[in-house]
Amino acid sequence: MKKNKQKFYSKEIKRNKQMNDDYKKFLAFIIVSVVVLGLLGVLYLLNGKYVTKDLFQDDSKTTTTEVSYDPTLLSVSQLFTVKDDEYYVMMYDASDEIKGFLYDNLVVNFKEVDIPLYSIDMSKAMNKKYYNVEGKENTKFTKYDELVVTRPTLVHIKKGKVVEYVTDLDRMVKLLTEVRKED
Repeated sequence: MKKNKQKFYSKEIKRNKQMNDDYKKFLAFIIVSVVVLGLLGVLYLLNGKYVTKDLFQDDSKTTTTEVSYDPTLLSVSQLFTVKDDEYYVMMYDASDEIKGFLYDNLVVNFKEVDIPLYSIDMSKAMNKKYYNVEGKENTKFTKYDELVVTRPTLVHIKKGKVVEYVTDLDRMVKLLTEVRKED
């Protein structure tokens, strides 16, 4: 007897070697998302390191700026409100690179020898209306709102009244030197 050998045939389910469209789109979305997130991370790190400089900072090093107030720097409206009985006020345009530097040094040098010397920066917005280079200066003012300055000026005030009004640099230096010798 012949045995009837039956052969078992199985159908092999062949896997589709090509991915279907939905799977391709999902994989592309994941890849693009990872690349975009990576670029955003790199931009965040670069921004923190080089632009805002707040990332990667050492917390032990803090930079603070101390606020300073110079009581000898006045505005025109404070010209007659100084508590000293006798004092000098240098009025000049500090924004002028050459003359501003010259008068700044003059003020600093004479302040160091305890002369009651105050300064007014005529280039500041609150003082500009009293500074007119082409105008006619008022040397006989009794109130600050009567003041018109056309050039660097040294004013000597005694007991609330203008005693001297000097616009010549040599005369200013001479006057301040004489005051320094008296002290």
